[in-house]
Amino acid sequence: MSRSWRSGLAALVAAALLAPLAGGCGSGGGSAATGPSSQELADIRADAAREARLEERVRQLEAERNRARRARERAAPVRTVTEVVPVPAASAAAPRSTPATATAAAGGHIAQLGSFTVRSGAERRAADLRARGIAANVLRSDAYSEMAAGYWVTYAGFYATAAEAQTAVAQAHAAGISDAFARHVTAAG
Repeated sequence: MSRSWRSGLAALVAAALLAPLAGGCGSGGGSAATGPSSQELADIRADAAREARLEERVRQLEAERNRARRARERAAPVRTVTEVVPVPAASAAAPRSTPATATAAAGGHIAQLGSFTVRSGAERRAADLRARGIAANVLRSDAYSEMAAGYWVTYAGFYATAAEAQTAVAQAHAAGISDAFARHVTAAG
């Protein structure tokens, strides 16, 4: 009957300690009083060797898994929405930031670049976009009838046409703001 090497080792130690008490010390006959037989010792050694090989294989697999995880982490860094993406400087084709025909007071087309429940979130987004060359501002959604009340909105505009607003949306997408969209807003009256 095969035992794990630990229990076999414990039996061997117990037999060695009990042998002098049983009066069988030095008899070497392999009786129960003198400890395990040669076959039992061979089984214990085989179990211990098998256990050692399994433990070594577990260590190898864990090391391999850790190397693979580190390689994946180095190869594919985590990207976030707030990651800074280089954007070429504003070109001549960029929309005007405030055409004379569309104003915040009258309404018009905007590129909505973010919506936040707290003003500081909208201000951070606007500052980040301004640093990347996009003329971004912040407005309160309560002031416009098409918007749900209670939000601070980061936007670019006001533009006279939807096409101008859509150009600003394309710039925002290029800058990593994937949730930007064009919309028409009218001042609440």
